[in-house]
Amino acid sequence: DGSRGLVHGQSVQPGLANASVDFGAALPCSEVEDTHGPIQDLSLQGCEGGSSCSALVLPRNGSHLIVCQLPGRPPASSVNTSALRTLPVGRFWLNDRGGAPLDGGAARAGMLHPEELSSAALAPCAKGSKEDCVVVGTTARRVVLLGLDRASEAEQRWLPSGLLQDDHGEVPAPGTFAVLGERYLGALQRRQSLLQVMDLHNGGAHVGTWKLPTPDG
Repeated sequence: DGSRGLVHGQSVQPGLANASVDFGAALPCSEVEDTHGPIQDLSLQGCEGGSSCSALVLPRNGSHLIVCQLPGRPPASSVNTSALRTLPVGRFWLNDRGGAPLDGGAARAGMLHPEELSSAALAPCAKGSKEDCVVVGTTARRVVLLGLDRASEAEQRWLPSGLLQDDHGEVPAPGTFAVLGERYLGALQRRQSLLQVMDLHNGGAHVGTWKLPTPDG
């Protein structure tokens, strides 16, 4: 109908010659922009095997992270206890200067930009933990692991629990992060076509860096 929103696609008869993808409104995720503004980044979790997924949504300039459940069976993730869950992000650790423009444009001479969240993905926490964490990138090129502050069930919020990278080499753009094998974090460097892999069960220790093929070979 021309309105903005999120859609969710599910495979119909996968593996067959007449396989297709059925798209529908991703409720309640489609309501996020109405209440929190434009979406900066989102990541999916728990989509394997045809089961239900959940989506982590980072609004632009947002002070909250939203986890919304997509249609299907409820996933087992520790942060997906309702169809739409919104929790604040503690922003005290973000610097008031040193960031790049969030829209990716060139910074004007003499202009100071505050550090903002530029990308986000759900990720496992330390080994043995049953909780989920969130990896975020910032416009100051930092990569930070966030965990839930459970000091008060009534006032839970995401707080930094570890610095994974002090300088990613570029601003982590939307879609930069991918969880690999429920333990490792892949972080893409687009300009250099590099994939860095970190071990989240070992404090984000560097595992390796791989050069990705480019379209021109």
